[in-house]
Amino acid sequence: MIVARQHYIERAISLPITLTKDVNAAIQFEIESLQSEFHLFHKIISTADGKTQVMIWQIPRDIVPKGVMLVLPETYLLSFILETNQVCVYQAPSGAGPVKLVKTTKKICSSASEQQSLAIFSQAAGVNLQNTLDISAEEFLSHLLNALKISVKHLVTGFWVKPSAEKKDWGQILKPLIVPIATFFIGYLAITSLYVSYRLSTVSNMIEDQREDIDTVLTLQSSIHELQNQIEQYQSMSSSEEPAFRMWQVFAPLYKQGIQFKFIRYNGQQVFFSASAKSASKVLEQLLNVKTVISPQFSTAVRKTGDEETFIIKFSLAAEESLDE
Repeated sequence: MIVARQHYIERAISLPITLTKDVNAAIQFEIESLQSEFHLFHKIISTADGKTQVMIWQIPRDIVPKGVMLVLPETYLLSFILETNQVCVYQAPSGAGPVKLVKTTKKICSSASEQQSLAIFSQAAGVNLQNTLDISAEEFLSHLLNALKISVKHLVTGFWVKPSAEKKDWGQILKPLIVPIATFFIGYLAITSLYVSYRLSTVSNMIEDQREDIDTVLTLQSSIHELQNQIEQYQSMSSSEEPAFRMWQVFAPLYKQGIQFKFIRYNGQQVFFSASAKSASKVLEQLLNVKTVISPQFSTAVRKTGDEETFIIKFSLAAEESLDE
């Protein structure tokens, strides 16, 4: 399914990181709150000078029919037939207004607004109008097919719609089976009850003959079980409580300063936490002065919301042996 430009939101973001796992974590953090309303797709455009340029497309869920597996933004496809910094104005056969499109080395810019002139659009995109391409409604389909041929290897990942789990009415599905299943279980329970009663009588007689030995064995089993539980509890405390206590020593001063935490995660090697404060850099600076904290750094871009800054910081905990030296 190819979606016309008028039906989705297109935006570019710049992340001050280059490691793939950190970039993916930052993108998920960026789109997490939008997933209930939109299908979200992204593509990494470039990675250079310690920064990663990412394009994000937000397509409303209510315009994508049920069963559609692949959704392609119109402007992303057409960008493959453009040269770098070339400005394109195209008219789709749908009758909607013209769309302005340009591809730079860092992002894809487009606008379907009829109130924005081509000159203002190109200036906002940071390009000139020396190299332009006009596509009429009659030429649109051939250019779109050409773009599909060129971009097919880039569409293998990134634009697949995640299937939503369908809710089944199990009551209606199981209703015709209730009577035969109930009849089978009633008969089965009647037969097994007779068998169990017979076996219970036989075993009771055996137990009476061996009660003293059985009581001794049961007491021994109970003691072994209690000892195993104590060992497991000790192992759990020794492996998890100590890191948790050391993390609290790091976070307690921040919490007393009024910093709002959203989540704290420990994967056995690194600690990740998301929080909001008036100054994210001051929080990082404070962590740099903590002896038990190793290599604290932002794992995503800092976002400004009102008077607060929202951020994610990761760090490692210093080994106790290194602190004693």
